[in-house]
Amino acid sequence: MTFVFTEKTETLNWDMISQTDVNQIIQTTDVAYLETMLQNITNAQLKREDLKRFGDKNLIKLFKVGQLTLEYLLFAQNHSE
Repeated sequence: MTFVFTEKTETLNWDMISQTDVNQIIQTTDVAYLETMLQNITNAQLKREDLKRFGDKNLIKLFKVGQLTLEYLLFAQNHSE
């Protein structure tokens, strides 16, 4: 099986990002929510207009959610071996 990166064509759901409480995810270790967000983030095409429209606060939140998701995926990978 060969891995291939896919073209990013979907629109990022900024409403979902803006409504996300990063601290709540951390406190409750809500990996189910991270998994829900994974599809939104993974397939989204981020455009310059998005950054202008949704601002730094939501971009920082998006980055933090990405970090938590990567941390969880690395944990899962390390424990599946």
